[in-house]
Amino acid sequence: MAGVLLLIVTGARAALVQEYLNVTDPNPLLGAYERTYMIDVPPACLASAAVCPMLVYFHGQGGAFKTDAAVFATLGETEGYITVAPKGMAGGEAGDACWSVKAEGRTDVCTDDCVPTYMKSCNTTGTKSRCSWATCYDDVHFVAELLAALQRAHRIDASRIYATGASNGAMMSDYLATVMPATFAAIAPWYGALLEHYDGAPARASMAGTSLLAVHGLKDKEIPAAGGVSADFFKYVSERQLLSSWAAANGCAVTGTNITTPYDSAPLLHQCERYMGCSTPGVAVIYCYFPNQAHGFWPKFAEELTWWFVKDKTLQA
Repeated sequence: MAGVLLLIVTGARAALVQEYLNVTDPNPLLGAYERTYMIDVPPACLASAAVCPMLVYFHGQGGAFKTDAAVFATLGETEGYITVAPKGMAGGEAGDACWSVKAEGRTDVCTDDCVPTYMKSCNTTGTKSRCSWATCYDDVHFVAELLAALQRAHRIDASRIYATGASNGAMMSDYLATVMPATFAAIAPWYGALLEHYDGAPARASMAGTSLLAVHGLKDKEIPAAGGVSADFFKYVSERQLLSSWAAANGCAVTGTNITTPYDSAPLLHQCERYMGCSTPGVAVIYCYFPNQAHGFWPKFAEELTWWFVKDKTLQA
């Protein structure tokens, strides 16, 4: 880590610290560059004998990585987990910090109506197609490097590393779980999905052993819960198809059963379903949806619901 900028964001008890990591991209045309992330390590996790879980939050496209994870960090001070919020790379346009799930250069994950965005890194690598929209930096490589660096620097329980995020960050959480098997004990993507063709046999095999809480609004047109073509002409796997694949990979029922959570709230009219009977030890697969909400709805209990799920994945019914 190259440097630290202290006390960028503070909550009631948390202090998110900005740190940096030097990374060399696998593509030699991009070479070495600096990545940024925020981290909060609760005092309890600094004790000599402490080994703490870690929650990694991925912001949405153009999201404010310095502030979006603040409530997670405050909750982490109480619950005893380390909060990390990495920043996606930008491509030269204001506010476009984002996560690449390697759609750049592909033509099968969007329709002919898609208007491509060519980031500077993609101009450098020559990776262009109508489905290009994010940078061409290898974000999977960055996340692997970041997790390794954090585990060297802190006492982290490698069996309790969790990922969550919103929108593009939720897509990144879904994607990482399928390309970094056995890395995350659980993921909780809010308003995310896999792009079409991203749920093939290798991805399904990687789902085994990782718990999933998928949260979505049924009126979402940016990343439609029902799958198909989005408002910006990208093609997505439906949440139910994703959940059924995840359930099958873990020996669960392939259809959900209605459940309640500690955060049910009648005015919001949300519903949760659990895919019961998973044969993979310690795995739970749950879908929570908001029938009347569009893209990006973030209820006041979002952080608590996320942590309730990941901290006890068996979730005894």
